[in-house]
Amino acid sequence: MPLPARFSRVFTGLFHAVLTLLLIASLSGLQAQDVDQALYDAGEKVFKGNCASCHKPDANMTGPALKGARERWDGKGDIYAWIRNSQEYLKTGNEYANKLFEEWNKSVMTPMALSDEEIDAVLYYADNYAPPAPKGGGDVAQAPTGPTDAGSLWPWMLVLILLFVVVALSLTGVKKSLANA
Repeated sequence: MPLPARFSRVFTGLFHAVLTLLLIASLSGLQAQDVDQALYDAGEKVFKGNCASCHKPDANMTGPALKGARERWDGKGDIYAWIRNSQEYLKTGNEYANKLFEEWNKSVMTPMALSDEEIDAVLYYADNYAPPAPKGGGDVAQAPTGPTDAGSLWPWMLVLILLFVVVALSLTGVKKSLANA
């Protein structure tokens, strides 16, 4: 018995909508992860080459920790100008910059010829920094024995369900063709 035409159109439209949403969701998730990792890696490279001698991402050193720097500067001045040349920026009379200068015993930060993108990458790296795991010694952690992330199974389940729906729709179409022949 063939499906009513109205039901078939609704079902097909719903199927296409769900398939489109799943495709967009899966592609946007992959792209965001790639961009974030690339930004993190770029920030790490610039940080190690320019900032690591005086700063740590997550702790004070010769200079302040960079984690959360963007939030600390929010609405208080131009963090980009400060990073590029703190001594020149102090001449503007910025209250927050002068406060930092005093708090850090009037330490002069080396001028940095960095682009906005490089500064953004360093700040992203610092904000997302996780200290490396300790090397050697101590207890040995056991590897997990089962699936560690249940969230990684849902895309495969959706693919299987969609495959089943496609096969079901195909068989329905074949059945209609045979009935009309």
